[in-house]
Amino acid sequence: MAEREALRVQISVLPRIQDPLSVDEFIEPLAEQVVDEDSDIIEAIVAIYGHDENEDEEEVEGELEEPLPLLADAIEALTTLQRFEISRDDSSQSIRALDQLAMEFIALMVIKRLKQR
Repeated sequence: MAEREALRVQISVLPRIQDPLSVDEFIEPLAEQVVDEDSDIIEAIVAIYGHDENEDEEEVEGELEEPLPLLADAIEALTTLQRFEISRDDSSQSIRALDQLAMEFIALMVIKRLKQR
């Protein structure tokens, strides 16, 4: 707060500035604020992470591969990894990557549920 007040005082003494913006207005102007609705966020997630299942089938067609794990199984495995990383007590940076992956998996589940409706 003291730094903000010092900045305000410095700005107020500048020549030729009659109506200065506050520090908050300068950092986050009202014209640049974004307010997203939940539906907008879900659409963005679908656009980024959604894919056409037919494309996957065409690529795999003719190849015999082990079946892919279910999303629920992947989430369960991820939860195990997160618990392991938390228990290590060595300030591991891996937990951030695992948290990011968890958010991606949750987005996939949301997309899957939306498609089922």
